[in-house]
Amino acid sequence: MFRAIQNWLIPAALRTDRETFGRANRLVAFDLALCSFGPIFSTIFWALRAPISSGIIDVAMAALLLNLVYLRSGGNLRICGHIVTAVAWLTYTLLICFNGGHHSAPETWYVTVPVFAIVLCGARAGVLWTTACVAAIAGFYAAREMGFDFIDEPTLSGKHFLEFSGLLGVLTCVYFLMSLFKWAEHKAHQVITSALADAQAADRAKSEFLANMSHEIRTPMTAILGYADFLNDGTLDRAHSQEALCTIKRNGEHLLAIINDILDLSKIESGKLVIEQVRCSPRQVVADVMELLHVRIAAKGLVATTHFDPRIPAHVVTDPTRLRQIVLNLVGNAVKFTERGSVQVVGRWRDQNESPPLLEIDVVDTGIGMTPDQISRLFQPFTQADTSTTRQFGGTGLGLAISRRLAEMLGGSIKVSSVPGAGSTFQVLLPAPPLAENAEDAPISNNSSLRAQPAGPNHKPLAGRRLLLAEDAPDNQRLIMYVLGRAGADVTLAENGAIACQLTLAASDEGQPFDVVLMDMQMPIVDGYQAVTRLRQAGYHEPIIALTAHSMGSDRQACLDAGCDEFATKPIDRTKLIALVDDYCQRAARQRAELARPL
Repeated sequence: MFRAIQNWLIPAALRTDRETFGRANRLVAFDLALCSFGPIFSTIFWALRAPISSGIIDVAMAALLLNLVYLRSGGNLRICGHIVTAVAWLTYTLLICFNGGHHSAPETWYVTVPVFAIVLCGARAGVLWTTACVAAIAGFYAAREMGFDFIDEPTLSGKHFLEFSGLLGVLTCVYFLMSLFKWAEHKAHQVITSALADAQAADRAKSEFLANMSHEIRTPMTAILGYADFLNDGTLDRAHSQEALCTIKRNGEHLLAIINDILDLSKIESGKLVIEQVRCSPRQVVADVMELLHVRIAAKGLVATTHFDPRIPAHVVTDPTRLRQIVLNLVGNAVKFTERGSVQVVGRWRDQNESPPLLEIDVVDTGIGMTPDQISRLFQPFTQADTSTTRQFGGTGLGLAISRRLAEMLGGSIKVSSVPGAGSTFQVLLPAPPLAENAEDAPISNNSSLRAQPAGPNHKPLAGRRLLLAEDAPDNQRLIMYVLGRAGADVTLAENGAIACQLTLAASDEGQPFDVVLMDMQMPIVDGYQAVTRLRQAGYHEPIIALTAHSMGSDRQACLDAGCDEFATKPIDRTKLIALVDDYCQRAARQRAELARPL
């Protein structure tokens, strides 16, 4: 009851941090404690035939209650603390005046005033109110020595009782104070111990993660560099060269997946990951994942099945990219930790008593399973069930942590049940409002220009297009120019932002502007951000596409703010890059045609 009243009296503004909330709790506790003792002492003074003293205490209680009202209405915490201390000091001083002056029982109670001041207002307030108490005691002493007689309401026996009760009160106050500080010391010790344990655990996790990450990076790099050496010395025949190239590409994609996982987790924890709400086909998402993992499933001889509740709509509203990422992580994990048996993906539809309806996707495997202790650590970043699991099966331990956070950002959850040696079941629950099949105005992802388009070897979508590539890294220069050149483009190279500005503005002044400028954002002399800003300030309106190894959401926005029309990341996907450049070339051509059209 007391705790409920105490919590109710503290306004939301004083709950913003632990320290402020703790001070507010102490203030309310002291204020209520004094109010609870007030009626007792008021009754005692009344029984001792001291009505003035009884009235002083009643007025003090009213002041303390008004202080709580002031606090509840949003009053200043420090002022409230000073009010409690001032009420105590003034009450003791008035009681001394009506109980015989110096050496009276209420004078002993001054010892509590510095306690109130220090606990409620701080050390400086303690000095102030201790000085006030010393001054009051000195004043009463001087008055007695000068022969001034104070009113003495209680009888002699009443005085003895007040001395007795006053000593008990001081003893209780000291006990309460020491208990408070002992409790605070205990809590501080717990916090320090917990923080130390967390720091040690984090240090161990970091060391294990770095060791594991080193293994995860060095393993594919060994294959990449090793096969690159064989290709370089020309000792491989055509068949083995093709195999080496496939191995290099596969391991490079694995490295990129590791980097993407780390970036995704960083974006999630910094609150910069953007969630879309667009048209999505759950069946297609699962089908894409199973097709992607088909080779791994077949290599292990597993049976992979999918089953969907026929009530699941053909399309729902969610983020298809993140849904695919979640399902890919869960099914990939199931395949990784299952040596024999099956992996099943089951889709269910929960539309009864659910608003919005829930899409349930269960991933069931017959793998190694987990203990409850292993499950408790499962969704922590950079960890797996245990270190032996990491050594045996590999992996960074990021996939499940990312999946759970993504599910929560989509408004859902991931649960797991498992039996050691018998397998595991991961259950994904996501809010997924159904989308009518004739819903023409449903939002669609804005990445359509980057979708891979099949093309034959002689297909040249960029034939006749003039492009400027601003790139300082020689290897990237050769690669990107080769990709764009094979697509039919005429590419001009600029090695830094300053040269890019000169060539771009010169071509524009000659009436033959580049169809698209591809601008690397990290370059010497003048970087891409400065170069784009200069071009836009000079009145250049043709398309500029940022081409950078930075892939965070904030990086994309920085490029757009500088004046870029679009943002593409490295390492490049040649099909997507060509499709993106082609799209902006067509846009630029349409704009020039409209401007040239006679009015």
